Formats: sequence, C-alpha cells, structure tokens
Amino acid sequence: MEAVPQQFLLAGTIGCGLVGGFLLTLGTGDWWMYAALSSRAPLFGVADPVLNRDLGFYVARLPWTERLRAFAVLAVSATTAVVALLYVGIGWLRFRRWLPYANAHARAHLGLLLGLLAITLVWGALLDPAETVAGLHGTLTQRALDLRLPAAPIVAAFGVAAAGASLVWGLRERPLLVVSAWGALCAAELIGFTVIPGPLPPPGSHEALAPLADTALASAQRRLEGIAFGTPAPMERAPRGFAGPEAAVAVLPIWDAARIMATTAARPDLGGGRATPVSAALAAHSLAGRPTWVVAFRPALDSGLAPRQPPDWAALHRGQGARARAPMAAMEDDSVLEFAAGATRDSTTWFGPHFDEFVVASPDTWPAFRQSGVALSAWWRRIALAWALQSPALARRETDGLVLLWRRDVLARLRQLAPFATFDEPVPVVTDSILWWVTYGYLDAEAFPIARPVDIDGRWLRYSRAALVVTVSATTGDTRFHLAPGADSVAAAWATLLTPLVSPLDSLVPAVRAQLPFPRRAFRAAAALVGRWRSDTTPWTSRLREPFELTAPAWDEEGTTGSRLWTAQGFEAGSTFAALVAGTMAPSGPQLFVWRPKTAARLPPLLLGSPNTTAPGMLRIWSVAGGLFSEQARFIEPAGGAPPQGIDTVFLSWPSGSAGQRRTCRRRPREVRPAVPGARAGARCRTS
Repeated sequence: MEAVPQQFLLAGTIGCGLVGGFLLTLGTGDWWMYAALSSRAPLFGVADPVLNRDLGFYVARLPWTERLRAFAVLAVSATTAVVALLYVGIGWLRFRRWLPYANAHARAHLGLLLGLLAITLVWGALLDPAETVAGLHGTLTQRALDLRLPAAPIVAAFGVAAAGASLVWGLRERPLLVVSAWGALCAAELIGFTVIPGPLPPPGSHEALAPLADTALASAQRRLEGIAFGTPAPMERAPRGFAGPEAAVAVLPIWDAARIMATTAARPDLGGGRATPVSAALAAHSLAGRPTWVVAFRPALDSGLAPRQPPDWAALHRGQGARARAPMAAMEDDSVLEFAAGATRDSTTWFGPHFDEFVVASPDTWPAFRQSGVALSAWWRRIALAWALQSPALARRETDGLVLLWRRDVLARLRQLAPFATFDEPVPVVTDSILWWVTYGYLDAEAFPIARPVDIDGRWLRYSRAALVVTVSATTGDTRFHLAPGADSVAAAWATLLTPLVSPLDSLVPAVRAQLPFPRRAFRAAAALVGRWRSDTTPWTSRLREPFELTAPAWDEEGTTGSRLWTAQGFEAGSTFAALVAGTMAPSGPQLFVWRPKTAARLPPLLLGSPNTTAPGMLRIWSVAGGLFSEQARFIEPAGGAPPQGIDTVFLSWPSGSAGQRRTCRRRPREVRPAVPGARAGARCRTS
C-alpha cells in the first residue's frame, strides 16, 4: 500500500477476481440445462418410500442443487486457501504448535470465510440423504440406508458448531476452539459417510443389483425401476403368434441389416462401391408378401475420381458427391435378395447419417431449399459462413444467390437442436413416397430414488426414458420433434421450455407413427429389468447380444387384424429356454410381453459355420401354434469381411419338437415338413 497506488491495487484485485471466476467456471457450459429443468421441475405424482419426496425432485431439482453446492464448496475453499496463503506471506497469520494466530484484521477475514465454508458443508450434509437415496454416492444398499441416513443430521450439527467456532475465533483469539471444532467436523464426515457405511459396491456387481432387504422397499424398488426406464407393465403371455410354420417361414426375415448393406455395396448394378449404403431397416409393411428392408445410401465422395485422389471443392460441395441416390427396397427371396427402386418421389437425398459435408446448391434445384437452406445473399453473410465453415470458397462472388445446406448429418443436427437428449441411430422409413429418418431421443439421469442402475451403452444409469420421436426429411432436412408415446412429465417439462420446438404426439405423421419400432435402448433396459425381476435364481443368458426385429401379427384386444414391427430377445436358463421378451409400439403406446412356455422347451443347438466358407446368421424365435419356433440361416460367406454370396441352409424348429433343415430353393417354400427327430435330412419344398 505504501509503494503501489491504491487504484492499481484495486484494478489488480478485480482482475484477479475475474480470472479466478473464469477458472472456477470451466466445465460448466452445460449447466444451463440443469437450471432450466429445475425452474420447471416436473411432478410425477409419485413419492419415494424413504424420504417421501416427489420423483421430480430427484430428476430435476436435486442435480441442479448439487451442482450449486459443489460450486459453492469449490469457490469458498479456493478463496479461503488463497487468502490464508496471502496472510501467511505477509506475516499476519502464523502457526505455533499447530494452532493459528493472526492479527484482528486477518482473523476476522478468515473467520468469516471459514464460517461460510462450514455452512456449505452443512448444506451438503442436509442434501446427503436425498443424494444417497438417489444413488449419487454409489449403489444404494440396505446398509447405506441404515447407517448413512442417520449420520447426516449428526454431521450437520458438527458443521453448525464449526461455523459458530469460526465466527467466535474471528472476533476473539480462540485458536484451540476453532481447531477442535473443525477436527470434530472432519472426523464426523469421515466416520459417518465413509468408515461406518463402508465402501459401496461397483454398479455392475452382484451386491449392487441385489434387491433391498426390506420387503416393502423391494416392492417399491421394482415399481420405481419401471418408472425410471419407461418399462410398461409386462404382460405374462405369448405375443400373438403364427398359425403354423408355413405362415412363419413366409414372413420371418432371415437376413440382418449388416449383411443387407454388405450385399448392396458389392452389387455392381447398384453402384459397386460408389453408392455406399449407410443404413438398412426392416420395413413394417412387406412387399409381395416377403420380408422387405429399406436400404438408404450416403454420398459417394470419390465418385468419378481417381483412387486415393481427394475430391476438389466443387465435387465435394456441389457435385454428385454432395448427394446420395434414392433408397432401395431389398426383398428376401430364399437364398438371394431382390432389389427394387424405392417408392420415393425424389431421385436423390440430401440429408442422412454420415452426410458430413455442407452443400452449396441452387434454389431452383428444389423449391424447398429456399426454406431449409441458408441464403448466400449478402457479402458479409458469405464471409461469416466462410469463416465458420473454414471454407474461403464460400466468400466468392459466384456463390451469390445460392443456398447453403448445413448440418446434414442427422445426429449432429439433432444434438445441435436438443443437446439435453441422446439419440438412437436413425433408421430409414418410407411413407407417402417420402424418405424420413426416424429416431428416438432419450432423457438420461444418474439420480433416481432406490432404482438399481442399468448398463446402457456403457453407462450405468438410474433413469433413461424415450422422450422424443424425431423425423428428418432426407430431401429437405425438415426436422420435427414430437413427444414419444409414453413420455413422462420430464419430457413434457422440456417440451414446455422449448415451445414450439417439441410438438404433441398427435401431430406426428400417421403413416410414420404406424411404423414406429419399439425404442431400442428402452427395450434393452426392459429386458435387463425383466431378467432382474424373475423369481428363479438361475441366471439368464442370451445367444445374441442385440435384440432382433421381425414383423408378426399385432396384439390388439379389440380384435383388429394386421401385422406390426416387433423387437424381441430370447433368454436361456442353463440349457432350457427361459423366456421370450417382446415389445411393440401399439396405437395406445409401448407394449411389452414376457412369454414363458408352460412346458419345458429348448432352443436348437448352437449353429456354427465352416472356416472361410459359411457363417451363421441371426437366430429368431417366435410363437407358432402356441409352441416355440426358431429360424436361423447359414450364409455362404467367405472370410475376410467379404459380403455373403447367398444362403446355404435354413434351420427350422417348431412346436412338434422335431427339427427340420432345408436346402434353399429358388422361391420361398410353400410347404415345410419336419424331418425325422434327430435326423438332418433336407425338408421338402414346392416352388410356384
């Protein structure tokens, strides 16, 4: 103060405060989402059985409150440490026999800061019961409930005492009092929250997934887990099956999406590598009575160029490499695939997965580009976009009057518009001669009362629900957000916050809604919960790590006939078939079925391929005439990642208990007869 003018000291203090505030707020860029949801905290109308708080408190208010508390602890701790070091540096704070001694000014300053720090610790102790119940401190166990919850008010009392002792020390020289109070607070935190409850089990361990010991809490735990993951009450019955094996063979698909795309990419008449397929999805409505897949393509950026030669700017952003061909329909026909042009009114697509580059096009190419594109009209706009996209060619005069199609990748487009949600890989759906990319958006949270976590895409979550259905036009980029069937109050809160971005479910195109699949992530969570809720102790296993899809008769209690897209997965308990978990999206919302056959049944033996020649396909199982039916193909598939050349054999088993094996015919068989039990003779088939 004697050597430096006070205005410079004041300026340096303000500058240090700004720098310190900036450093403390690093990594808080997504906090606005927690604050926004907390401001419109949803109400579930359901209270947890431990603290009797509404579930919306744990999903919306608790995460934001915990972030504020953690930030307050960090800010006050950092400030206290910096101020104490400064006072030590100028000699106003000294330690003798581990006791702090300071002059009146430093003591008052540090006493106030220590009191604020103790208050933030009291805040954390008061929040600890809710955080424990919500799983923020780890997997909730009965031991944690019995020991950690009673410790919270004791730790809070010690925190209040430490705050009072700090303020007393700031007014009077009482070093032993403040050291004793803070020592007792630290010991209470350590013993009450760490030592006595013991270490919490990791999320995937057996102890972490075990139900609570209390019977009433265990029953509430199962109910809350169904709410947390949007799992509808499973119907303990078989989904509507086929009347006989002939009907099942005619409808059930044999191929899978990966083999469909590999075969499409290898066909010279379909582009031969230049038209690269990007996605394949089983169509909800078959063509010509055969399983049909919708195959969509991505831009061929190397079209017409020499190998390994990078495309120039015009070819990348204005030429054929900027757009993709129209989708195709791949129909299964015994051993081969038959391709037909997709029933779309447009010959090219401009938006889709892995459409990574922007496009500069003339608005005369497609009138809708005037609304979906950014007009390159003024020089300042062209310069701004050229800087943003790091493409100087956009600033040239020859781009004046054109339109810019930006963020054409579907997932990147959705993450930009709805960063609070996570999305499935989009699937192609053709309705009314328009190709739509359809995906589900999920709301995830790590906090939910007494719910055990579920592994979803490598993350252990206690709350994950399908909240949005998003459609993106492959031609114009028209992006529409809708509330998903069965969306909860959290999704409704986000829809209110982002009005008019999210529309009600009723505004979804009816033809698209009729083809909605069961949310894939929600089905994996539901299958995990069903396996967790089972009454038997034998662990369930599945031969397939991913569920399969098929078209099968719809379940409609009103008696309406028709077919619907199903997602299913079969489980075994030891060597016995345990259950088939199947889900479908009905007009009233998602439906889940758990079928356990009354009589013991077994799946066919594990199918293996021959080295370098054949490989097994996907095993699909379903109900036929009230019994277990399975279908699996063995593909002619050379090693080394080469596309399949066809189907060698299809293996079938059905309710009679016999197993059948047939060599593929040129047409799908109209009659399939079981072979002698245990024999491996080919089944008879008749071609049209």
